[in-house]
Amino acid sequence: MGYDFDAVVVGAGPAGSAAAMKMVRRGLQVALIEKGLVPGSKNVSGGVLYLDYIPGYSVEDVFPNFEKEAPLERRIVEHEVYFVSEPMRRNGEAEYRFRRIGERSLLTSLGLTGLTETGGRAYSVLRARLDRWMAERVAEEGGVLNTCTSVEELLFEDGRVVGVRTNREEVRAKVVIDASGVTSNLVVQAGLRSKLEPEQVYHGVKHVFKLKEEEIERRFGVGKGEGKAVYYVGPFMKGVEGGAFIYTNRDTLSVGIVISLSSFLKRAAEDPINVGKPVDLLEEFEAHPAVSGLLEGAELVEYSAHNIPKGYRTMLERPY
Repeated sequence: MGYDFDAVVVGAGPAGSAAAMKMVRRGLQVALIEKGLVPGSKNVSGGVLYLDYIPGYSVEDVFPNFEKEAPLERRIVEHEVYFVSEPMRRNGEAEYRFRRIGERSLLTSLGLTGLTETGGRAYSVLRARLDRWMAERVAEEGGVLNTCTSVEELLFEDGRVVGVRTNREEVRAKVVIDASGVTSNLVVQAGLRSKLEPEQVYHGVKHVFKLKEEEIERRFGVGKGEGKAVYYVGPFMKGVEGGAFIYTNRDTLSVGIVISLSSFLKRAAEDPINVGKPVDLLEEFEAHPAVSGLLEGAELVEYSAHNIPKGYRTMLERPY
């Protein structure tokens, strides 16, 4: 039996669209399959995209003119880390101590913070907008984009993968690329790894708040079109390994926490009433006086949660 496509890519996130675009531009027939109604509708991340990378492997090598044409939110001009204390009530007001570490601090210059100079080459993004834009570029180049399509299992013949079975039909291809994310079962079906354990993943919980552009710029001390990425560590985490973040978008704020799933499960078992659910930790963070003023008057417009692979702990020993 012949093949419908040279390649099937499962998942129209940045990785899937980048893989599809590379192949389409080399003249291959490619199907990009996405579960969501539109690419990006199933994704949670609202974060920072870095454009500078190893030559030949940056997003601009895949999508030329990316910086001018992509739906970017704000140019990140500064990264900050705040270590904040438990707030104390004094004379009817909340007081707390904090330590700020920026990109120009001594600790950063020694390479101890993970903060780097952005150089104007980092942008905040919203995946719902970015993923759709990337997938549409693939379709414009000749790729076949199938949305509202769930890949249920791999097709095998003579011990090798020859396609996928979706909720609609079978699609045969010489190559299948699984870019469907951390919850994928396809990589398990292929025998490349077992199901992920809590020790191998982080868990992210995020709120998106609507706020006027000029108010974001005033509160965070940035110019028009500029933004910050701010990270927090403090007692609001209730002893769970992880931290919190605020990313400034054009007219919204992405506010969330990222926790080690295994650490959370351990702490929740030890002290369930105090720790609560992940969203409780997020709300504790948002209520801290270091943060509450930044969110004052903002409208909550989105809630989402997702698991995140712990980098090297989930890398495949062999990818095919």
